[in-house]
Amino acid sequence: MGIRADRAAATRQKLLEAAREEFQRNGFAGGRIDAIAASAGVNKRLIYDHFTSKAGLFDAVLADNVERVAAAVPFTPGSLPDYAVALFDYWMQNSTSLRLFSWRNIELNATPASEDATYREMIRQVEAAGAAATAGLPADHLLALMFALLLAWAIPADVFQELGGQELAARRATIRTAIERLLRPVATPDTQADH
Repeated sequence: MGIRADRAAATRQKLLEAAREEFQRNGFAGGRIDAIAASAGVNKRLIYDHFTSKAGLFDAVLADNVERVAAAVPFTPGSLPDYAVALFDYWMQNSTSLRLFSWRNIELNATPASEDATYREMIRQVEAAGAAATAGLPADHLLALMFALLLAWAIPADVFQELGGQELAARRATIRTAIERLLRPVATPDTQADH
């Protein structure tokens, strides 16, 4: 990489970090391009040079968020309860990540293209691991239920942290139990007759 390319990459990273902070605080609608540029210490024209639009910048921040989560919490389709607890723990320690997912859910009507491939791969892995078939649910439904549970319980992350370790431990245990129950083999008329 040349000096110009290094400088462009550094500017892009500064913009992503500033936008991450602005969007986690104010969401897409409330996030201000002027504030992002000022925080990054650059002219706001550079936002459009690097990301085309505010929406392009928001998509880049969301894609970066997914990459950070994937790097910190590897997906384990063969052990969804472990994955769910690890993701809950991550969000308890990284509330910015959680808030970005929350804003995305509130403000976007569809999964951003940057996340779509990630979710499709997760669905494929859950199907391959057989977890969805055992639970009697389509893989996308199983994952949607797991993420809904996690988001519902993790949203007020700051409150849970103030409650202390016992409350967090209880919530972790409940998440594990709920996901384990989702994964139990479906009772069929044949298996019900045996009991």
